[in-house]
Amino acid sequence: NLSEVMEWWMENENPAKKREQCADEGGHALELLNMNAEEIKEKWLNIQKRSYTNWINEVLRPTGEVVNDIVDDIGNGVLLCKLTMLLTMKRLRYQKNPRLLFQRQDNIQKSLNLLEQSGCKLVNIGASDIMTKNTKLILGFLWQLVQHFHVFQSIKNVRKMNRDMKGENLMGNLGEETDEFLESERQEKGKSTHHVKKQILVDINRRLERRGFRVDNLTTDWRNGDALCALVDYNVRGIYDLYQDSDAVMKVAESMIAAHKFLGIPQLIEPEDFISNLIDEQTMSMYISCFVHDGIEEISVNLFDDITPDMMGEKDEEKVDEETADVLEFMKAQDAASPTRPMLANVASFVQVSKIL
Repeated sequence: NLSEVMEWWMENENPAKKREQCADEGGHALELLNMNAEEIKEKWLNIQKRSYTNWINEVLRPTGEVVNDIVDDIGNGVLLCKLTMLLTMKRLRYQKNPRLLFQRQDNIQKSLNLLEQSGCKLVNIGASDIMTKNTKLILGFLWQLVQHFHVFQSIKNVRKMNRDMKGENLMGNLGEETDEFLESERQEKGKSTHHVKKQILVDINRRLERRGFRVDNLTTDWRNGDALCALVDYNVRGIYDLYQDSDAVMKVAESMIAAHKFLGIPQLIEPEDFISNLIDEQTMSMYISCFVHDGIEEISVNLFDDITPDMMGEKDEEKVDEETADVLEFMKAQDAASPTRPMLANVASFVQVSKIL
């Protein structure tokens, strides 16, 4: 969180030492050296706003609605009511064209009430906070929605998949770690962020083993782009070999494109934000948890095998370079194609939307 970022930043006043620390962090923190505390805070807030905006737009996608500024656009309660109905799959009567203050407040309050009735525990947020555009509280509110309707849902997918795999005696040590997680989750009533993060890492590391990677957190271990590239390579074979020598931004950007095209995982975080020292575990878990889905396990694509003879052309001494170029063209050709399937568990179908909106 921001307090941890600022504590790390201010713990040593020696500029040379700070520069050394920043370099150790992968070089991406060097930009912070020329920023004051307020600028760092603003940059951190903007990362969160962009990421949560992407998540909301993905949920609202079946409606055709687009949010440009989450703080401003949910102020009258209309989009918030639509978002709430899509997340809860329950109808909600609201003012579609609120002109008066009490109508906007009523919309927001109805939305908050329905969210709580659906099991989402809301803390430190009220209708007045949203109407007065309290950015900090609104971002905290959106994280509570992401956590309940998105991240926790991913854990349910993991548990289902792990039970199926364990029944086939394929789990090994992962089964033991899952049993430990489920027991601790029961003790914490399933609402501990620590245990949720742990289970996400267990499943992600199982996928990363193929490329010899392991991650111990959802922040620093991902900043050079290798882990994400290896994670996508679990299903989209060839993506890691294609970009292993690229810079961090390129690795992340192309991995996200491949994840979207072949796995249906939306790009919830901008590549530059993904490798930033200011991104926090909450925002990262929103994207990484998309990979923790039982449907993804069934998908297997080999970039080079899926190239047709016409795309490959003549073979010569520069065969490898030509194949790489054709793979890139093949990936670009997928731009107009719809994702294989939506990997956000709370994205409703068009038929469902028509029934509740």
